[in-house]
Amino acid sequence: MSVPADVDTALASIRNAADSLLACPYRRGNELLFPSEGELMATGDLHGDIAAFDEIVRKAALPKNPCRHLVLQELVHGKNGHDGSDGSCELIEKAAALVERHPARVHILMGNHEMAELTGRVMLKNGVVINEIFRRAAQDRYGDRLEEATECIRAFWQAMPLAARTMNRAFFSHSTPSRKFLDTFDPAVLKRPLEQADFSRDGGSAYALLWGRDFSVETAERLCRMLDVDFLVTGHTPCENGFAAPNGRHIVIDSQGPNGKYLLLPLAGPLTHDEIVGRILPVWD
Repeated sequence: MSVPADVDTALASIRNAADSLLACPYRRGNELLFPSEGELMATGDLHGDIAAFDEIVRKAALPKNPCRHLVLQELVHGKNGHDGSDGSCELIEKAAALVERHPARVHILMGNHEMAELTGRVMLKNGVVINEIFRRAAQDRYGDRLEEATECIRAFWQAMPLAARTMNRAFFSHSTPSRKFLDTFDPAVLKRPLEQADFSRDGGSAYALLWGRDFSVETAERLCRMLDVDFLVTGHTPCENGFAAPNGRHIVIDSQGPNGKYLLLPLAGPLTHDEIVGRILPVWD
């Protein structure tokens, strides 16, 4: 486990990134509304995969593409693609530094794993409590600054928007609500201040938005009407080939690992489902 060369600098960067996420000029409550110009590069889950993150940043080439936005999601709870350790803290630091370098152009959507950490929900993977792995990794990285670092990282998570949308009617979120939650899902959660009840498993709208895996045509069509969009771009669901197109509305992106993918989408002009799928590209050539 590596440690940051300068903990003060690392934590200051995370704080500044949180402020930038909240102050983003495209932010409308808990969602982003992108302009109808330029392009959007969107990833799926990263789960600590620093190697994939580094390659995505290289391909984004943000200094050379001033009209390009980069949307990231699900940074925590996973292995560093370089050395196999838990990559959560280092990836948070790298993503925060990228937000600092490119404010209002690098955006990070909240995932269910960030929400689990914020709400104290225990998460298991292969019988292992991954929250505890994250805590130990943070202890190793920040030492006697752990409490300060934890508060700093929590503020970073809390600053993340729940969703983003484009003028050409694509909607981006970590997941979409399952059918059983649609009757109680309130799209206004994207506009108003979040409340504790929004994260409840019993009808919370933020919970529904971050934990669903329902790709039925009926659910997708109903949700598009509720959100007034045509396409739903998500992560959350592991994809063997790095993406999936389970119906005519959903596109699922998975950016971690050797088969990771990302999406490069124009922000102007009409879109079709086939066109979006055709713009999915490999993280690794």
